[in-house]
Amino acid sequence: MKKNRGSLMSAAGYIVLGIIFSLLLVFAVSAIEPSGIAASSGAVSADRERLESISKSDPDKVDRIITERRLEEERRVAEQKRLEEEEARRKAEEEEARRKAEEERLAAEQQRLEEERLRLEEEERKAAEEKERKRLLEEQRREEEERRAAEGWEPTEYQKSVQERIDEIRSGKVNVWSLFSDAVIMGDSRAVGFWYYRFLPRSRILADGGHNIRKILDQLGDLKALAPKTVYLCYGLNDVGIGIWKTPEAYANEYMDIIKKLRAELPDTTFVISSILPATDHAIKTKGPSWAKIPSFNVAVQVACELNGVIFADNSAIVAEHLDLWDSDGVHLNAAFYPYWGRNLVVSVLKEELK
Repeated sequence: MKKNRGSLMSAAGYIVLGIIFSLLLVFAVSAIEPSGIAASSGAVSADRERLESISKSDPDKVDRIITERRLEEERRVAEQKRLEEEEARRKAEEEEARRKAEEERLAAEQQRLEEERLRLEEEERKAAEEKERKRLLEEQRREEEERRAAEGWEPTEYQKSVQERIDEIRSGKVNVWSLFSDAVIMGDSRAVGFWYYRFLPRSRILADGGHNIRKILDQLGDLKALAPKTVYLCYGLNDVGIGIWKTPEAYANEYMDIIKKLRAELPDTTFVISSILPATDHAIKTKGPSWAKIPSFNVAVQVACELNGVIFADNSAIVAEHLDLWDSDGVHLNAAFYPYWGRNLVVSVLKEELK
């Protein structure tokens, strides 16, 4: 009876060991790559022998080993899951970054196209305004000719000679700088170019960067010492940009007050106000939005000049024709523009003799 009982216990022990070994084999196989099964068979056999030995001496220890390996496998699976989730999150973030970059690129392209559309519209508007201005001037000229013809008017020999002189100057047959020998140019950094590019002596140019019309009377002593026959006032860029004058009319009124004081000190001098040369559209957008107001300031000054008998040199025609001669900053001028500017200033004085 005792012998049978021992045989049953031994059989039960072997069954338990068989189950344990099967579980360990499952864990061992799941922990390695398929390609490594053959290489690990020796380790499994050694592990099995070790567990057989442990089960005989300490059956509870086998349970602990199984639990530890199960926990280790759970940790491995959890780590693998974490890595897969991180990889998925990284790919999602990269995809989101690509999507945002593409959206930004499309938005930038759309903005560029919109700016280009606005630029073209502005050019068309300016071209239309210039065309209308020329039409009105031509209409005024034609009406004046018709009026003179009705009155039997004929230009005098002197007026004919003046017109011939104007045509020669405009054609470039006359060295325009020889006509500035008794003149002075006052203004800002753009007026500095008259001496900087060596067209005129520095002593005849009372100009500096940043100047506006409120600097004119500060230089009255120098101006009187030169005693010029003609003074060309070339301001406006800083005047409009700094925003001292709230309206173009306020600016024009102060300009005329300065002219009155200059005339009182230099009664034999002719004063000519040059229209404000514009900045390019790019310079207006990137550097000085206020410069967009230059056309309205020019209109106000021109009207004020007509009311006060001051010569106004309208540069709009040469600007429209030679806007490509602006520097890359969109504000200052290439040397090639100055002869056109100089001719227009001189012609504006001669044209007064034709009236």
